[in-house]
Amino acid sequence: MYLNELLRAVLAAYACGASGISPDTERLV
Repeated sequence: MYLNELLRAVLAAYACGASGISPDTERLV
Protein backbone atom coordinates (compact mmCIF):
# COMPACT_ATOMS: atom_id res chain seq x y z
CA MET A 1 0.00 0.00 0.00
CA TYR A 2 2.65 2.51 1.08
CA LEU A 3 4.93 1.53 -1.78
CA ASN A 4 2.10 2.10 -4.26
CA GLU A 5 1.50 5.64 -2.96
CA LEU A 6 5.22 6.36 -2.93
CA LEU A 7 5.57 5.14 -6.50
CA ARG A 8 2.68 7.32 -7.60
CA ALA A 9 4.23 10.36 -5.88
CA VAL A 10 7.61 9.71 -7.48
CA LEU A 11 6.04 9.18 -10.89
CA ALA A 12 4.08 12.43 -10.61
CA ALA A 13 7.18 14.31 -9.42
CA TYR A 14 9.22 12.87 -12.29
CA ALA A 15 6.56 13.86 -14.82
CA CYS A 16 6.44 17.43 -13.49
CA GLY A 17 10.22 17.63 -13.18
CA ALA A 18 10.82 16.28 -16.67
CA SER A 19 8.74 19.07 -18.18
CA GLY A 20 10.74 21.75 -16.36
CA ILE A 21 14.11 20.02 -16.77
CA SER A 22 13.80 19.40 -20.52
CA PRO A 23 14.23 23.08 -21.52
CA ASP A 24 17.13 23.52 -19.09
CA THR A 25 18.82 20.37 -20.37
CA GLU A 26 18.53 21.58 -23.96
CA ARG A 27 20.08 24.93 -22.99
CA LEU A 28 23.00 23.23 -21.24
CA VAL A 29 23.58 20.96 -24.22
